[in-house]
Amino acid sequence: MQGKLYYKRHAHNERKTEMNGLKIPCFIALAAWCAISATTAEKADIIVAKDGTGAFTTIQAAINSISSSNNKNVTILVKNGTYDEHIAVDKSFISLIGEDRGKTIIRFSIEREQWNSANGSTVGCAVINIGCTPSYKKTSSTVTDVVIGNLTVENTYDNDNVKTMVIKDEGNSNRIYVVNCNVWCKGHDTISLWTSATGMYYHADCSFRGSIDAVCPRGWCYAVGCSFYETRGSAPLWHEVAAGSTQKFIVRTGTFMPADGNTSNFKLMNSNNSSSLGTRFFVLDAVFSPKVNQVGTVTEAYFYHCQGGSNADLLKNTLTAYSSSLTQNQVTAKWTFDNKWDPENAMPPVLPFAALPQPWNNAYDIPATVQLKWVNGRNAGQYAVYFGASNPPAYIKTQTENTFTPGTLSEGAYYWRVDAIAGTDTVKGGVWTFSVGAKVPVKAQNTEIASSSAFSAIPANNNILKLHYAIQGDNAVWVKLFDLQGKAVVSFPAIRGNAGTHTAFLRFGTCGLSAGTYIVHLNAGSVARTTEFTLE
Repeated sequence: MQGKLYYKRHAHNERKTEMNGLKIPCFIALAAWCAISATTAEKADIIVAKDGTGAFTTIQAAINSISSSNNKNVTILVKNGTYDEHIAVDKSFISLIGEDRGKTIIRFSIEREQWNSANGSTVGCAVINIGCTPSYKKTSSTVTDVVIGNLTVENTYDNDNVKTMVIKDEGNSNRIYVVNCNVWCKGHDTISLWTSATGMYYHADCSFRGSIDAVCPRGWCYAVGCSFYETRGSAPLWHEVAAGSTQKFIVRTGTFMPADGNTSNFKLMNSNNSSSLGTRFFVLDAVFSPKVNQVGTVTEAYFYHCQGGSNADLLKNTLTAYSSSLTQNQVTAKWTFDNKWDPENAMPPVLPFAALPQPWNNAYDIPATVQLKWVNGRNAGQYAVYFGASNPPAYIKTQTENTFTPGTLSEGAYYWRVDAIAGTDTVKGGVWTFSVGAKVPVKAQNTEIASSSAFSAIPANNNILKLHYAIQGDNAVWVKLFDLQGKAVVSFPAIRGNAGTHTAFLRFGTCGLSAGTYIVHLNAGSVARTTEFTLE
């Protein structure tokens, strides 16, 4: 392999592999460009490659090779390729990490009730099954500290009205990370982590797609920077709280949209069917498609600084109804887990890039003396830190530590980036942002445009571009922003585009655009369209 490959991570499936001279895009989920050369010292413990260049050609064989008494993280690096596998994870302290999110694909076609009829049990009915033996029996002990990262997992069973689980546990897991992944199906219960009494689950920068109860944890769950795509007409969120517990499901900076082909309105949440158990949701800084028209019938639901939707209850600030002293920036991952687990400081350095920024991307009302922190890249020994009040941020220094304190800051927005350096190779990070002091105001979105042929771009607020478009056939949709002199200023990753009329939300708040008029160009196969929008 010659030269350097650049990998882009984001919440959608489309990928581009390009050479030097890239411009970092800004969009709805955090992006990072990663550079890895053949000379980098790879620190993964096991490499899986379909072409035989790794220790194993299947993921299951790699998992099976690990001792059942393993008590230290083992990183399994899965090289690019499509792995048609039905996977059982029966060992703790395993990190299953893809080479590239869009090119490392694990897929399998399986439906829960058919599996149950054939096997007499639902154990093993997902694509990846945690707390399950390779013979599809529940493990006798709890499986803990599993990281699934930087890959795509898909249940390809083609029906949106049945249970087609993608990642599932058997009620015997704890401390599970799903980070920088696409987790996709058409049917119900996409990611079902169901350890009722003790389960703790962390999700960051993921794309979840499915129908009824697509993301449906029991126990404690925190999701940040994730996109949720509803394929049918129901609720993308579900939760169950053990009676008398403080368990909660928190979604921070989430985006909720119908999946391509779904024209139905949908509610946000479903409750469980048990009268003895409750639900407890917190949704902060979310962007809702206008198709989200109901909250849902739940025991407890708290909102803060959300936008969009077509139901006024989604936009109410009700956080203090849970606790009069609770502020939005106290709602962190560690707080979610009642200080029993601090996943952003406990996750092993298994991803190829610096990850899980603290404070989280797009955080606001942050103290002037903030310390910035991240999870190290897997192969890195040093980090180039960039920081400043403009974007792109300026280079500050190269260091070995995974923290940086910029000093006392004035009120306003700041941008930062961390590049992971391994020898002569650099894995370039995405630009993260936060605001000191200034509280981001809640602004109502503009009214939907009724025309089915409309192509328009509306700044829903200073961070979100709401894009309406209609295309004739199935194509990847590419969007670029230009200034009035014709210079490209932002390139978004491809949007999945089936024939029909669509609404998409693209985040450009970290791109450093000044107020003014911009040109939006959309290209989908033979279709090219242009419109203008004004950023105030």
